[in-house]
Amino acid sequence: GYLAHVVAMEEISRASASVGLSYGAHSNLCVNQINRWATPAQKEKYLPALCSGETVGALAMSEPGAGSDVVSLRLRAEKRNDRYVLNGSKMWITNGPDAGTMVVYAKT
Repeated sequence: GYLAHVVAMEEISRASASVGLSYGAHSNLCVNQINRWATPAQKEKYLPALCSGETVGALAMSEPGAGSDVVSLRLRAEKRNDRYVLNGSKMWITNGPDAGTMVVYAKT
């Protein structure tokens, strides 16, 4: 739960604040969002590799001109057939360069 997450964050950050930040982005901002909001099929597809450490996770929320204000987001997700096409920009994505799985905030 969250208490275990906070204790892990504190202990990791004691050794390296940057690694603690990376762990938090992976575990809370990506894994937790998938665990809470994804469909069963999405959970089955993404969580095993994220939880084993095989894949690094990230959250893409911040945008130029909006920062982390989700009400002001401009990135759009347009449904085309069985998938969504994203149009817009994101920035400041912790773990972004290394992420194999990314949760992206967008407006539909």
